[in-house]
Amino acid sequence: TTSVGLASFPDDAGDFFALFHAADHARYLSKEGGRNCVNAPDMRKLSEEQLAAPYTCFPSPVTVGRPQLTQDIDAFLGGPERFLMVTGGNGTGKTRLLAEIALKARARNLLPLNHRCLATETGIPYTTAAALLREYTKGFPDFFPSQRGRFSTEQMGLIAGLIPDLGKPGDAISGIGPDRRGQILFQTFSDIFRIVVGQQGVLFIIDEFHHVDSESAVLLGTFTDQVTTPFKCVFSVREADIDPFGDQRAVNVLR
Repeated sequence: TTSVGLASFPDDAGDFFALFHAADHARYLSKEGGRNCVNAPDMRKLSEEQLAAPYTCFPSPVTVGRPQLTQDIDAFLGGPERFLMVTGGNGTGKTRLLAEIALKARARNLLPLNHRCLATETGIPYTTAAALLREYTKGFPDFFPSQRGRFSTEQMGLIAGLIPDLGKPGDAISGIGPDRRGQILFQTFSDIFRIVVGQQGVLFIIDEFHHVDSESAVLLGTFTDQVTTPFKCVFSVREADIDPFGDQRAVNVLR
């Protein structure tokens, strides 16, 4: 079956992330309406959902006290949920908690791949995605050489531009326009991430997710819908960045 959500700019949204969320909302209306149909977003319902998004997109019990926190993390790592969002103000120990979660993941044979986003990375496409793959190849240096046959010269050339260990980008990408470049990178990263999570259990740990670049955020959100193999993702977000009246991009893209 096919369920389609249709949203338009600027009628339904004023920026890319809001438009992405509106179309996703409309897609779920099509699913709820019996599938094999097309829906536009219900703006009244969407507004209500956006106000509640930080509290409903990642349902979990309110954790108070260290014993309950440990119990909730263990339940996440051993359960079916894909995402765990860690929030709090500056200096509240989010990064330290992510390090503890990584140790617990290893004990469960999940490979933790870590990246801490920087404010300077926000506008650089696929910075976070490339960093996670670089982290993976530290433990599996033969991964890319073993996969070269799966990808075209253009694909490997563009990825090499983001992951220097693969060598120089070469002349194969010199004539590629920006739109085509974006399409190739998106498809290539999607394919590589599918291969990675298909080989073993993986836990992506993204610290300071409010600084993530747009392309990596959308990639991760889309990748989640496409992949059935088990993987998990933990990310930290400053409390101010999931305020119902503030920047909701982390919540909306990964909803």
